[in-house]
Amino acid sequence: EAALEEARTSGDREAVKLALQAAAVAADNDARHIQALRYYQEVRALGSMDHLAQEITQLQFLDRYDHAEALLRQLNSSARQNTTTVLPAVHRAQMWMDFHLGRLDDADAKARALVDLGLQLGTQLHALDAFVVQVTVALLRGDRQAAETLLERANGVIEADDGVRRPGLSVMQGWLSVARGDMRLA
Repeated sequence: EAALEEARTSGDREAVKLALQAAAVAADNDARHIQALRYYQEVRALGSMDHLAQEITQLQFLDRYDHAEALLRQLNSSARQNTTTVLPAVHRAQMWMDFHLGRLDDADAKARALVDLGLQLGTQLHALDAFVVQVTVALLRGDRQAAETLLERANGVIEADDGVRRPGLSVMQGWLSVARGDMRLA
């Protein structure tokens, strides 16, 4: 907040943009999603589309799916690229949108593409989210074998430290254990 105020006072557009981005991340980390959304919207108002995916994610956190979907449609209609080559963060936002709205086939397809894209580009956090969606979809469909295979693959390819990868993969492992009837392990 102090850096943002100082940047605004200086009138340096780039400093304001950078301070807004930092303030948005800090607000998001503190689960102050309304404030994070405002900061990301202000970044976009300055002409930067670099954090549009994060703005969409904040809208999803606030259950404003209509607004998030409108931004995704706008972004996709202006993109000249195939959906599998869209910026990974935007692809991730679309995957979660499909998942939250119950479009499981679309979410699963986007998750598969995002795993491949994430691993190719080295953006493993996006791949981690995609594995979580894939395992969840498999478990919702009652396909424990697919869920197990996906978890094994995720454990083998995601190189993030345990503090990052353990929560999502542990929840999925617990859910798989419940599906198997192993409440102790779950």
